[in-house]
Amino acid sequence: MTMSKSNLILRDLLKTLLYGLVCSAALAAIIAIIAVLAKGHLDEGLEIAKNTIMVIGALGLFVVAGMLIAKGTKPEHFEGKESFRKHFQIFGYKTVILFGSVSFLLTGALLDAWIRSIA
Repeated sequence: MTMSKSNLILRDLLKTLLYGLVCSAALAAIIAIIAVLAKGHLDEGLEIAKNTIMVIGALGLFVVAGMLIAKGTKPEHFEGKESFRKHFQIFGYKTVILFGSVSFLLTGALLDAWIRSIA
């Protein structure tokens, strides 16, 4: 039984957001632990982790914007297309980077809301 195109898009979107959220949460936890050990205060550690996650998400969006602007200037060479298609059937790598960056920003926003609620 084959899935419809809308189901494949939804599956790719959820998979991308889930991967991004897991990666950003793990990275935020590691950065927060290192920052707390370095600074000695939980508040500063969480703030540093939030800021780092937000910067990574914003830089990811800049990378995607640059790839879209430079689209017509050079042909693209993507070596791992076959292995990439095993994980994402509809989305291309630019779309995955885009939604991965959005999930990093979402994690930063959730972390910011949590910091504000405990302060």
